Amino acid sequence: MTDLNIETITNNLAVGYNKLEKGTFLEASEVQNLRRTNHALRKREVYTANLPLFRIHNRCLEYGLGGMHSFDDIAGADIGEFTKQILNKGGYKLTSSQVDQLESLDEPESLDVFWVKASDLKLKKDRNDTWSYILIDTSDVTASKLNDSQRFFAVKAHGSLELEDVGQELPDYEKNMNMLREEGKINETRIWLPTPDHIEDYIEEMGVVARACRILDFRHCSVFDAGNRRVDDHHGLCAVPIGYQKSAKLNKITLVNK
Repeated sequence: MTDLNIETITNNLAVGYNKLEKGTFLEASEVQNLRRTNHALRKREVYTANLPLFRIHNRCLEYGLGGMHSFDDIAGADIGEFTKQILNKGGYKLTSSQVDQLESLDEPESLDVFWVKASDLKLKKDRNDTWSYILIDTSDVTASKLNDSQRFFAVKAHGSLELEDVGQELPDYEKNMNMLREEGKINETRIWLPTPDHIEDYIEEMGVVARACRILDFRHCSVFDAGNRRVDDHHGLCAVPIGYQKSAKLNKITLVNK
């Protein structure tokens, strides 16, 4: 799959997801990488193939962030029900079988979902009791000002799908921070997350909770919302639309005429 095959589908999350080829929905870091050359995408608010997860584990509140595989397996299993619960209840309650699925995605060798203690994120509170955030200085191109837990979230949003070690080099993250600072004139960006007190109320009632993600446009500082509940808004989804199929012989995506 190349950038030429990616289109921006505009709709709410459920309808838009049903218009794309499964396995092609871009994560936030991939959208940011694409924005380096696609300037029109910098003006778009975009849903991303990331899955924010919240749970109590060993009596400790944990925040998780998954990628495309967990999004497809959990949210994509019934995207209509997923978005319906978020709109009506404020979050999606994972089924018992989906909670079991998380165990396979939570193994050390799998990087699709990672979990951190909420307390380790050192979240800054917004002016209300619902939202908090991680502040990212775009001049910090190695994410050295962030602790390990914050760094995982920052790189998952703005840098790389292949974060294997907290000390590894981050070429995409560096390029994307430079893009935000030099071209977008964005000195700081944020990752928005629900406050611990707020999300614990949902966990108490629902167990393991999921929401959706979106990344905002440059005018709104390319903020990554990792607790989105406004899944009925019409935004972009960057993916290969249905109507393309992979040609094994040519190893590329070709348009299917129907």
